[in-house]
Amino acid sequence: MASAGRVASVLLAIALVLGSSVTAKSLSAQEDADSQFWSGTIVEVTEASITVRRSSTPSEDRKFQVTGETKVEGKLKEQERVTVRYVEVENGYLAKRILVRDQ
Repeated sequence: MASAGRVASVLLAIALVLGSSVTAKSLSAQEDADSQFWSGTIVEVTEASITVRRSSTPSEDRKFQVTGETKVEGKLKEQERVTVRYVEVENGYLAKRILVRDQ
């Protein structure tokens, strides 16, 4: 039969795992809440960024940082239409996900 100390240790370990799971989900939910979207046509692609032109009047360009953590669905190339989910960071805009849309 398990001792009370061993049971308490197991319960504490379970509580810690569940607690960190809830915290991770909360952080992810907060990140999603801070996200914004920008749609338009790619006018420039570099290794570290993309610039997307929104076709409003007047048109407006926005440059997004692209990192190894940016999820890209499709091939990034000039003249492709995209939707970018991004967050505002200290030095500009950070792309979290880029979806290349069908023409």
